[in-house]
Amino acid sequence: MEAIYPITSLVREPAPIKAEAQKNVVHLTEHGSGAYIFCSEEVFDQYLQAAKEQALLEHEMAEAIEDGRADYYDGRVYKGTDELREALKKSQA
Repeated sequence: MEAIYPITSLVREPAPIKAEAQKNVVHLTEHGSGAYIFCSEEVFDQYLQAAKEQALLEHEMAEAIEDGRADYYDGRVYKGTDELREALKKSQA
């Protein structure tokens, strides 16, 4: 679970917050509400990399779904595994 600290802790006792920020994202609150995110550059880079990978995966999945829909609408479908096996045999011959 990500750490949550009041923003005043950053001024009063920064060492534990900075230590946590080296490993994880730290949430800073102001007047009891979420206000800021604090982390090291390394953690930030990890979050950016994870976001890029997630976006790429979502893009690839969307393309696969669209390709599947196009195949369906164009009649490139098989009813059952036997029909698929026969089509594969014909394509390999």
